Amino acid sequence: MKRLLLASATFLLFLAGVGDEARADCSAAPLATATDLVISFKTAYGTQAAPGSLLPSTIKEGMLLYDDTTNALKMCDGTNWVALQTGGGAVSAGGTVAGAVQFRNSAGNLAADDTAFIWDDTNNRLGIGTATPAKPLDIKLASSVA
Repeated sequence: MKRLLLASATFLLFLAGVGDEARADCSAAPLATATDLVISFKTAYGTQAAPGSLLPSTIKEGMLLYDDTTNALKMCDGTNWVALQTGGGAVSAGGTVAGAVQFRNSAGNLAADDTAFIWDDTNNRLGIGTATPAKPLDIKLASSVA
């Protein structure tokens, strides 16, 4: 998995031209351990550095690192390694009922309507306005449509 991630990220960073221009040193961000995986091996001038040979002075802003101690993907912000995501990487779903359809709310978080937008996986039914759909697409209206 690390090799696939490395190959994909290196290719994408190559296409984006990361390392072709001068970038701020990440001087306060040395590699944590010898087993950490630096995803972009480009230096500020676009030359290739060998894995494990990067010194703090060659780590530049925008470089990515997989920290195997904290199991986190981190990016150099020009000063420090900053985790790209907090937590264990799991996504917290909205709602408390199995089958509640997930959507992004106005705050940008996953949310669900436990009583009015339900997917019945056993019977392959979608309920809108009902928590117990009886048909493949079951729409219950609160009032008549004008």
